[in-house]
Amino acid sequence: GVMTDATVNLNGQSAGPTHQGAFYRFQYEVTDLLKLGGENELDVLVDKESANTSVNEAERRADYWIFGGIFRPVYLEIKPRDFIERVAIDARHDGSFRMLAFPNLSQKTERDVSIEAEIQTPDGRRVGKPVAARGIGADGAVTLAGKLTDPLQWTSETPNLYQAVFRLKSGGRTVVIKQGERAYFDVADGGFSYSLSATNTDGRTSNHSAINFTDIAAGKLFTLC
Repeated sequence: GVMTDATVNLNGQSAGPTHQGAFYRFQYEVTDLLKLGGENELDVLVDKESANTSVNEAERRADYWIFGGIFRPVYLEIKPRDFIERVAIDARHDGSFRMLAFPNLSQKTERDVSIEAEIQTPDGRRVGKPVAARGIGADGAVTLAGKLTDPLQWTSETPNLYQAVFRLKSGGRTVVIKQGERAYFDVADGGFSYSLSATNTDGRTSNHSAINFTDIAAGKLFTLC
């Protein structure tokens, strides 16, 4: 996180639009800006006050601990050439679920892509049959849907969870979202929640450093209750 606006440059070139808002993470695609095998310089210019009035009202005038600068880790994710950028899961109490998987493909015109999702228990045992879908919709997502038979529902006394393992197939290649990048979700009675398995003075603070990049991976981990 960066509080509040962040302008990012890599090797003297803009990484993308200025990010506004401190309370959620953000990322840029910087493949074309990297100096492979060499030293890279990352510069982050932070505005403590946002240029967006609504952001200031929500984050700087409300009941929060007000500060400025970079307050979360900065890192590079090294991902496969084709990967799943993010997923959204709508899991219902009757066992039905709908998933949106957003692939990021090296060939931007590639449309012949398929994604498979397998529901598992947290210890890796398959639940039901995998579901698969082909083709990217107008929203940029591949839509998958299915239903579990007699799902174990979540309560505070029995916090049952499921995880989803995704496989992206494109151009003869298969990318598997591995442990730590899975999507965890629970099925609650009457609803759902789920989990899915990148100063300090008024004005501007400039942060820059020479960095060697290492990776996290091709997926996200989230918990919403």
